[in-house]
Amino acid sequence: MIEGIKEIGKIRLSGKEEEFGILDSLLENLPQKQNRELQIVILNYNIFERKINIEFENIKEDTAQKYLWMGKLPSNNPQIYSTTSNLDYLISQVIPNLTKKAPEGSTFSRMLNQVIDTMFCDIGLKGRRKFVLNLEKCRIVEQGYMEELKKKVDKRRRENIKESAIFKEVMKDIRAKMDNFISQESKVSLKKGDIGLYTLKINNKLMAENEEYQRLVIKEKIDSLFGDKEKVCSSCGENKPITDRPKFARARSALGYYITDKVGFSSKLSGDFTKSFTLCKDCYRDLLSGEVFVRNRLSSNIGGLNLYIIPKFLFSAGISQNQLDKWADYIKDSFNSVKSLAGLKEFEERLERYKEFENIKNNFFLNFLFFKARQAEFKVLKLIKDVPPTRLEILTRVANEVKDTGENLLGEPNKWEISLRGIYYLIPMRKRIADITEYRKILEIYDAIFSENPISYRFLIQQFIELAQVYRFEKFDVYNIGRQNPDIGLIYASLKANLLLLYLKKLGILKGGKGNMDYDSLDLDEGIKSFVNEMGYNEPKVAMFLLGYLIGEVGNAQYREGNSKPVLGKITYQGMNKNKLIRLLNEVFEKIVQYNKKYKTLHYNEGIFAECKRLMDKTIDKPLSDQENVFYVLSGYAYATHQAIKASK
Repeated sequence: MIEGIKEIGKIRLSGKEEEFGILDSLLENLPQKQNRELQIVILNYNIFERKINIEFENIKEDTAQKYLWMGKLPSNNPQIYSTTSNLDYLISQVIPNLTKKAPEGSTFSRMLNQVIDTMFCDIGLKGRRKFVLNLEKCRIVEQGYMEELKKKVDKRRRENIKESAIFKEVMKDIRAKMDNFISQESKVSLKKGDIGLYTLKINNKLMAENEEYQRLVIKEKIDSLFGDKEKVCSSCGENKPITDRPKFARARSALGYYITDKVGFSSKLSGDFTKSFTLCKDCYRDLLSGEVFVRNRLSSNIGGLNLYIIPKFLFSAGISQNQLDKWADYIKDSFNSVKSLAGLKEFEERLERYKEFENIKNNFFLNFLFFKARQAEFKVLKLIKDVPPTRLEILTRVANEVKDTGENLLGEPNKWEISLRGIYYLIPMRKRIADITEYRKILEIYDAIFSENPISYRFLIQQFIELAQVYRFEKFDVYNIGRQNPDIGLIYASLKANLLLLYLKKLGILKGGKGNMDYDSLDLDEGIKSFVNEMGYNEPKVAMFLLGYLIGEVGNAQYREGNSKPVLGKITYQGMNKNKLIRLLNEVFEKIVQYNKKYKTLHYNEGIFAECKRLMDKTIDKPLSDQENVFYVLSGYAYATHQAIKASK
């Protein structure tokens, strides 16, 4: 996988100038909000007038390049970027931090120190919390404000409050004043949510355009990590000056799992990483550029899961720098075609656009890196390796076949997609249990689908039973299932679970659960017969399905009477043995006789009851598992109730 990221970075950097060319390839995606045009706020520090001028500009396609938007550094790192999404950094840390890193005596250093002397204030704390913008000198607040602020800091220190907490209080106060000042300077009614980025000018000149600033950023990100020590690079295998502390271990980094900032992961707990992972400068530059591209252009999500789609070339890439963005769109759209029905439609509409890549799709594999990112923490959940692009085509074709089957059997076009997103909501996962423990269930299914590994039928039945309990007992707050009408949700979830089993059968990866029978011998209407035939039910499954169908008929009658279905309380959702099923069948028959007097349904249902009884008597000594019994009973209930809903519409 690392080779694929490096190859992308090498393509991006080919032909660029050595000194500043890399900066363009490290720019991040611009912040966006749906149906809202965001602004970048430019703080112009005018040293000579001791005044801050505020300028506004719409965020456009070239904003990242113009203002060098490098993304977010982890909050515990010294902040040095002049373009940021957090105003606090520009009015506190950035300029003082840059003065420490700028070459002593340089024009750049003198300018920064002049800004601190004329427009900043020492509030009596230490380190990076020492300086904040002096709002008095900038004529933003009344005289005496900064003195009161310092007294407040002194008082809090005497109270033994941590400096980090004191600084947070100070910044909250100063930030509120600055937000109000920016709002007043705006010609339109600008709200905080309308601002996507902030950037810095000094004396009318953009910091992002200052070559000394650019050199400092490159030095901080790359050059400062390398010395004269030569060792073998873990990537290219050449003996060169190396770093054993690449700065990949940060939030949302595609290479964040290469942990080089914790002693516990070093060789013999020594803090020395040279025996585990080293990189020369060329490889490091390529990887930095490549991982930014992956994060910006090849990231996706399924439900609550984030992932990166990382291509790996088999031979020479065959992709030019000009083709790279379009090729990334092709890969992401290909993935989206199996992710959701909407993604499939978009991909089909764009097929003509991607013809040029059809000839090279056998020249690369895809890796899917699923992860969880919180602040500076990057936790790998699963890496699915070496998936050929042709596998996505197979998954799309089979999903379409199953969707067509669902529509033919059940009606309602576009309701029966089997996609990665749809599967996510058929596997219940508790929200408050460790992510890896719960996510392992869905990730093993995705791994099986992409890698053609077998997946256990019994495991899936267990998941579907737990899913039924989520709907029946309305456990939406505990699981990954959104709150909805519990009965309608149970109906569609049960039917989609059947279609998922069919999908996995067609892919040839369902381990267990197979069976067949003579469907022509069934004395049932063609709709039911077609459903159980397509789903591949055997006789015990059909018996349970018909029992569930009768429960659905009773439930529909009960709902007409009182907007509830007491019959569903007769099902034991953890599992039902044969004795419970026999009792349930007798109770259901009594209810059918009872409701026939009112609704005249017995004539139709007596044939279904007879078939159900015949099959149960025949297979009672060859039972399904207790959980299978419940699943197929619920499948029959869902089918009957869905038919009633469809008829009422």
